[in-house]
Amino acid sequence: MNAGESGGGLTVIQGHDFSATGKIANLRALPLCPGPAPFVPLLGLNEDRQRNAQVLARLFNDHSWSDNVVGSLRGQLCDQQFSMLQIAEILESLFFSEHIPSPQGENHRRWQAFERQGELQDSLFRAPDTNEPRDFVQPQSCPYSIAAYLRLWLAAAKNPFRGVYPTDMPSTPWSMVGGGKHATGIPKFNVGVRYGSAGDSSHPELRQYGVKRMIRQIDRGRIVSTWGASPGATDAYFGDRFFDLHCAGLSLPPADSNGTRWRPRGYPGLLLFHVVEHEGNDVVTVGLGIPLGGPDHFAALPARHA
Repeated sequence: MNAGESGGGLTVIQGHDFSATGKIANLRALPLCPGPAPFVPLLGLNEDRQRNAQVLARLFNDHSWSDNVVGSLRGQLCDQQFSMLQIAEILESLFFSEHIPSPQGENHRRWQAFERQGELQDSLFRAPDTNEPRDFVQPQSCPYSIAAYLRLWLAAAKNPFRGVYPTDMPSTPWSMVGGGKHATGIPKFNVGVRYGSAGDSSHPELRQYGVKRMIRQIDRGRIVSTWGASPGATDAYFGDRFFDLHCAGLSLPPADSNGTRWRPRGYPGLLLFHVVEHEGNDVVTVGLGIPLGGPDHFAALPARHA
């Protein structure tokens, strides 16, 4: 296991079969991988909403899209797949005034540790610059942390990072997986937009493309009801987390012993836009489906006190 001093704070790498908390008291675990289906529950403030809607509008303007019909019209799916780097750049183009984390924050310094270990020339974590950093959501829901994870995955395909293991082979160190499996296992991503029942988008370009807004529960400045429809026993639709699999002719992944459905290695990833109605405006945010095969570790951090 590795331990390192980073920006005045101690980061302990906690492996799958070793608990760092057994050596250092009062620590909490922070996974590197954001999970199989992270969601960004942020609303954006005022001009943020127009800016984020324009991110989706540009994708409509620059690419061809097709209706995704499974029993009924579920939304639209872009006809082109995107690279992992392109998905990271889309996430980094979203802006939420209530959430502008600092790279020096305790949850984000770990990216700098990986940059040093891999001798990377470019930053992994690319949040907007601000003089007043603030974390409104945890890293698993932070668009810039998710983007940093995708950038790390790309870097790890070329660099034998220590202290990480593949998400589908948790007992095998990343550096011991041979045969070019990391390089060939980098997924492409599908990009879609899910329609809702709240009527046409208020954004002129999105409305022109037929985008329908969604109804979502919102509480204290964040979206509470994130992912919508789940796989049903009588409905052919796989659910929003697997919005794209029907068009690709892929089957619904089985649930594991915890009831979690991961996209298997070899499946495409998904970036699914959600256009949510809030106070008469469009709130544009995203959820992702991340396949197995990426790097993971657990960084044990000081516990928060109530």
